[in-house]
Amino acid sequence: MRSLPCMLSAMAALCALSSPSASALEVPSGPGLMRCTVVVSRLSSPAVADRMPLLTWAQGYLSGIASVATALDGTSDVEVPAYDELQPRILALCKAEPTSDLFHVARRLSSGRARSR
Repeated sequence: MRSLPCMLSAMAALCALSSPSASALEVPSGPGLMRCTVVVSRLSSPAVADRMPLLTWAQGYLSGIASVATALDGTSDVEVPAYDELQPRILALCKAEPTSDLFHVARRLSSGRARSR
């Protein structure tokens, strides 16, 4: 009879691990992982609801990079563009490299390589 509680506990743990919410944690998602082909489509949309998640994600990412750089050495050369300035810059980079994703485009923006274009 001692093995029955152990077996029930093991079955409960197995069911919990195989639930959709547990398996969803294993798959990264979000605006940063969107391919540039999708990003171009969303940013070209007239609907604000299509554009806003991508632009706010990119602005938040750049702001975070700038904050960390400032915290580490007291200065930051990361430019955080205004919300309205992000769209044309992201579109230009995504159109130049359609197989990239928003995360890598934002990294290019933070490194300054995209500013010199």
